[in-house]
Amino acid sequence: MTDNTELPTTSFWSHHGWLEEATAWIQEQLHHLHYTVAGDIKQVYTSPTSCVLNVATTSGDIYFKACAPLFKYEPLLTQTISQLLPAYTVHVLSVDNERSWFLMEDAGLSLRELMVEQRDLKRWESSLSLFAHFQMESISYSAELKAAGCPDRTLARIPDLFDALLSDTSVLL
Repeated sequence: MTDNTELPTTSFWSHHGWLEEATAWIQEQLHHLHYTVAGDIKQVYTSPTSCVLNVATTSGDIYFKACAPLFKYEPLLTQTISQLLPAYTVHVLSVDNERSWFLMEDAGLSLRELMVEQRDLKRWESSLSLFAHFQMESISYSAELKAAGCPDRTLARIPDLFDALLSDTSVLL
């Protein structure tokens, strides 16, 4: 559909040996970063597009994310945003671009968790306002973000993207 990449029929994280490989990489990266693992590595989220693991360390929780090929750009892009506009994203500790993996510090409860816990729609209002500010501030970094793999969804590209979407009958079904 987009960027000529489709969702896989099976996720990498469901393949035999994947968890062991990811665990070894996580432990190696955390060792180099001087973190001490303080518990088991646990899967906290999985979908066709990503898998997230939680790692308890003596310095707090660390998260590992693996991205499907459709979002192969996400680790480098998130790291770039973490460096350019740190107030708007998680702090990325390590990236493996070949495997589309990254380690990040805990950023607290997700919006979904906060909504379940507090049931206050004002959270959405403040999140949308923050997102708008992020978008405005990111304009001056568009070249860096594009170089980091951010898909080009600028206004000038919308007609071509729309035409491509409409011509993809498998997506429309």
